Amino acid sequence: MNDLPILLALLGVAWCAWLKPWVGVLGLVFVSIMRPQGFATEWLQGAPAYLVLGVIVTFCAAKQFIVERRWPVIPWDWRLAVAGLLALQMILSTWLGIAPWIGWGNLADVAKMLPMLALVYVLIDDREKLWYLLLTIALSIGVVVLKGGYWAVMTGFQDRVYGPPYSQYHDNNMFAVATTMVIPLLALWWRQVDSKALKWVSAPIEI
Repeated sequence: MNDLPILLALLGVAWCAWLKPWVGVLGLVFVSIMRPQGFATEWLQGAPAYLVLGVIVTFCAAKQFIVERRWPVIPWDWRLAVAGLLALQMILSTWLGIAPWIGWGNLADVAKMLPMLALVYVLIDDREKLWYLLLTIALSIGVVVLKGGYWAVMTGFQDRVYGPPYSQYHDNNMFAVATTMVIPLLALWWRQVDSKALKWVSAPIEI
């Protein structure tokens, strides 16, 4: 039974979000990428951990802004305009598509990412936090890669390696793409980190 340890880990992430909302954003990234509840075997499997954690992070961020009276500064950037045009293009292409009744469901899945992007834009507001965000993305996928690699070696490479169940890269091909995408982030980590111990652990990813 691994549901209880996974639940304790999720509660720990929620507690970190209560203390520091920007750390909760890192927890949201971890849950969205690794989807730990998918590895549960009983009652926790399929739990809406991302939704619950997202509500907690949003509430904690609002509380911090109100208590500290330090409202977030939202800098205007040309990328925001491009993102708005992209959203408009997706809506129009779905509406005018050949089978819009199918496309609206896919558009809804994409729209679920927008609240987290807003939290990232508001709470990850300096270089150090951005560094931790990139590191969280890299390590979240890296842990799944290590798990899949260990299973492949132990089974003699007799089957395909899949991503976390019900995740965005659960398929073996999607998992391969995610693994390829994370290599530059891990290489960046190797070049930026100062600890010799961490450099020794991550030496195989040097490029």
